[in-house]
Amino acid sequence: MPSDTADQRRVEASNMPSAVVACASGNRLLLVPIRDGVGDLTRVAALNSSAQLLWKKVCSGAQRDDLVGMLVADAGLARERAEADVEAFTCDLAAWDLGSPNDVPLRGVRDVVTLPKGSSALEGLARAVLDQGFALRFEARGLSMRPQLPHGSTLEVAPRRFDDIRIGDIALYSVGEHRLVAHRVVARRGDLLQTCGDSAARRDVVDRAALIGVVTARIRGDGVRLRLDQARLRYRGLVSGFFHRGRVVLVRACVVQPLRRLPLLRRCLRSTFGLASRGLRFVEDKSAKLRRRVDVGRAALMRAAEKDVDRRRLYARKSIQDFTGLDENVDAGLTLIEEVLLQRHPIPPCRCLVLGCGPGRESLAMLKRGFDVTGIDREGAMLDRARAIVAREGLSGRFLLGEAEDFEVPGETFGLVVVFSGLYNMLLPRRRRVSMLESAFRHLDPGGRCLVTFLSDYCKQGAPAPPTARGFWSTVNPEHEDGDLYLLNEALHILPHSDALLEDARAAGFVVEALHRDQRAYDRSTRQVRGYAVLVRP
Repeated sequence: MPSDTADQRRVEASNMPSAVVACASGNRLLLVPIRDGVGDLTRVAALNSSAQLLWKKVCSGAQRDDLVGMLVADAGLARERAEADVEAFTCDLAAWDLGSPNDVPLRGVRDVVTLPKGSSALEGLARAVLDQGFALRFEARGLSMRPQLPHGSTLEVAPRRFDDIRIGDIALYSVGEHRLVAHRVVARRGDLLQTCGDSAARRDVVDRAALIGVVTARIRGDGVRLRLDQARLRYRGLVSGFFHRGRVVLVRACVVQPLRRLPLLRRCLRSTFGLASRGLRFVEDKSAKLRRRVDVGRAALMRAAEKDVDRRRLYARKSIQDFTGLDENVDAGLTLIEEVLLQRHPIPPCRCLVLGCGPGRESLAMLKRGFDVTGIDREGAMLDRARAIVAREGLSGRFLLGEAEDFEVPGETFGLVVVFSGLYNMLLPRRRRVSMLESAFRHLDPGGRCLVTFLSDYCKQGAPAPPTARGFWSTVNPEHEDGDLYLLNEALHILPHSDALLEDARAAGFVVEALHRDQRAYDRSTRQVRGYAVLVRP
């Protein structure tokens, strides 16, 4: 065990940045990690207002108690608030792989740079990193530098003296409302540079004050680094830009202008596109039906244990964890169907248990509504993210490791159990869904509610539930149930009819207070509609 801990510490230390550029922007502290001499603007950490005071103390080696005492003495905070701020600060550092005051020490930390007022945070961070002598990495957006720099390219920028800029270099500069632009230098006029995108006609004039640096490389998706500042590449970029702009002019002259001036040509082309659209829609409908059969067959050829292993592998991937833990996903709060559920069936704040809480999206939303939240998930990494996100918001929640289908919180009951994010459809086969509802029933107070969201097939109004006769795939695999299919990247159970949920709820002892499918006529083709159920423990 000690050797494993030592190995883990070495891995954590290797992931630490060699330096950190810290910038103060208003009440926020922005941290740019420096790894291998490059600052990555896609990994900027934004910390709370107390972080500016805490950062300087952490740099000098202060421990947790010292940080709390400093906030109490210097900032005049109450001790409880100071401890909460230090906890949020510590969690933020760990979440952004910047270490922890009580764990891996930060190395090579820079002083705090105050960003000038009136400048955008992105521009200020870029200048701060380059002024420290580091290179810069950021994601460029736009189409003006095609074909050499596609939209979303990851670029590296190095500092460069204005007088050393050469024709053909790709300069990074600010223009307009402090917007960053990376365009190629096509001419010099004294103390001014003229730049132009390889696929754009408009030229910009750049002075010394606007210049930030020079793009030296592009990082491909597979991690390969392509140099852009070599002489042959600079001249090739100039030539390709010339021909690309010429092609744009040719298309405008031969296509755009005739379409503008000849209504008959537009009508003919519109009719052609209409025929093509109807043909593609026909093919799309047929392929969707065929794909559903294939997806059902793929799921039917997997045992329940194999599906579970497949799902564990999926959610153990760092890419999935990073995606689900993105601020834009967590901060988006509840989905529309979840919001509608809580609006139509309001529940006063109480003790709330969130099953399959993941990185804390639902937990955070329920905490903000005043609920006392306990979250359960079987992925420890997801729970760590949930703790960090909740602490960052200055809130307090409890997160436990456990299986949603058969969990136990000894000696505790709740007024509300939440089953969101499609968790109900992820449990295969039916006995696991019933087992989860039975566990929820045991942990509810009398009169408590269990809220469930689900996916089901489109059903016509008043249509009876489909027959439950065993089909071909059920004969091949006895664990296969009608409704099981492999959707996108995991096996799910799409309820053939919402009556199936009613049967599961009654089998677990619940009384169904409400059942709703958010179904519209346009859902017929997709055959997948969202719904919710409100279950009550009598």
